[in-house]
Amino acid sequence: MTVLGKVFSRAALVALGSLLLTAAPALGAAGPVDRAFPGGTISQLAINDGPTEGWFADLSFQYSDCGKAAGETACHWRIDVGLAPEGAELCPSASNPLIWSSGEQSGNGAVSSGPQSFGLRGTPGQVLCVLLTRTSEGEWEGGKFKNGGLEGLEAVLMGPELISPIEAIERKIINASPAASVAPPPLQPSFRVDSSCRRATVGNAVYVFVYRQLGCRKAKDLASMAHLSGTAPNGYRCAARASGGMRCWRRGHPRKYVEWHVPGWRAADST
Repeated sequence: MTVLGKVFSRAALVALGSLLLTAAPALGAAGPVDRAFPGGTISQLAINDGPTEGWFADLSFQYSDCGKAAGETACHWRIDVGLAPEGAELCPSASNPLIWSSGEQSGNGAVSSGPQSFGLRGTPGQVLCVLLTRTSEGEWEGGKFKNGGLEGLEAVLMGPELISPIEAIERKIINASPAASVAPPPLQPSFRVDSSCRRATVGNAVYVFVYRQLGCRKAKDLASMAHLSGTAPNGYRCAARASGGMRCWRRGHPRKYVEWHVPGWRAADST
């Protein structure tokens, strides 16, 4: 549940106006839903097709801030429920068409609206507003004070979903920016040499494994590094062979090499 301050930010108003302009022109019935807000609840809020009419079963509110100010001598408050005719209009506004008012209340207490219905214009964008007006008067350190003002407690967009305008903006942003899907890195084929050190298996392909003046383990390590990394091991040079394999030899010692190529092809100097 979103708690609204005294006014929407200008960025929120611009975003909400864009949202309403792109909303579907025909809306279906929505609700009933219960909407809680600071100090109260709207029960069974709903709208019909169009929407041309809305209603709620009850709006209840409990005020408990009277007596909190030192030196307070008078405390008054009022709850008003109205419709902001345009979504981009400031919701806390005494000029909003009134649906229900608690009238002026003195001291802490609770109010309840009972069932209420209200007309809607048949297009998206109107916002149901719950407004609190409060004043606190008294004397403090030899002087008089008077505090209070108008505060928006709740705003509900009359649309396919009975949600707050801020929630509508957030949902639109989230839906327009789905989480990125990162593809896993491709799996490198394994490089295996059998115990005889004469056959190399690269993925599903089998190659003849040849080495000169290198031990089998050394040759296997060099070939594995060259194949999996695509670069020559440190201190060696590598080159592709016409057979489809590769030869890697020690720099300055061309006869110390490891080589693998497809079966059936035999290097003239292989052993």
